[in-house]
Amino acid sequence: STEMALRVASLDYLGTVAARLRKDAVTSKMDQGSIARILKQ
Repeated sequence: STEMALRVASLDYLGTVAARLRKDAVTSKMDQGSIARILKQ
């Protein structure tokens, strides 16, 4: 049962990390777009 709890906890942690990475990827894409816009001006 300890192993199961550990498995659930690590899956939960991986989900949190994946969500944070996805959010970072989205914000960096937005940043690239705004940087390109600034350079064009």
